[in-house]
Amino acid sequence: ESAQNALLTAVGRLGVLLLLVVTGLESDFNLIRTRGSRVLLIAFWGTVVPLAFGATLGLAAPDILLQDPSQRVVFAQFMAVAMSISAMAVLAKILIDIQALSRTLGRTMVAPAMTEDLGGWGLRSAVVSQATGQADHGQVIRALVGAVLYLTAAFTVGRWAVERLLTWIDNRDAGVSGQISATIVLTMLSGAATHALGLEPMLGALVAVMCVAQCRLFHHETD
Repeated sequence: ESAQNALLTAVGRLGVLLLLVVTGLESDFNLIRTRGSRVLLIAFWGTVVPLAFGATLGLAAPDILLQDPSQRVVFAQFMAVAMSISAMAVLAKILIDIQALSRTLGRTMVAPAMTEDLGGWGLRSAVVSQATGQADHGQVIRALVGAVLYLTAAFTVGRWAVERLLTWIDNRDAGVSGQISATIVLTMLSGAATHALGLEPMLGALVAVMCVAQCRLFHHETD
């Protein structure tokens, strides 16, 4: 039974990862840049309000709902972060079903969700580290610092490396199929890297697909 649960979990994670790939490739980063202040404002309130409600719910929950009532603060932190993550994969699936993901409205909805999730997955990594480390604040700080360093490296050196990789693929006439394959592999490797660092795999997957989508040589046909 445990092996079956692990297999179902792996398949589910793979499905979410592929939805993130589709969402990231459909994202219009020029739109995000031109409406940056609005995107950040929506993402800010879309993060802060659920954080406050989640923390309040966690602190007010009866002891019977907690596995360890002495860890109520950690539970409240987990509830806060869990509610602040936008479930972007679910949003993407809804937009795909109603054929709105490629439209301006759909891309405008995705932009704040993507911004919220970048911060949300990083915070979740810190909370999980604290929960598994018995409130080891050093472990929490390492998780947050690791997330910041990974994001910085990904959007600088990582973006340059992805650009070079896609250039290499384009020079060999691999076409759209080659770029899609490279994108999926990069997404999985990035997720594995963040998992190895003690961070959420979905954070790495989201960062990787964002780097790919911003490359100049990326074919729009892959959308």
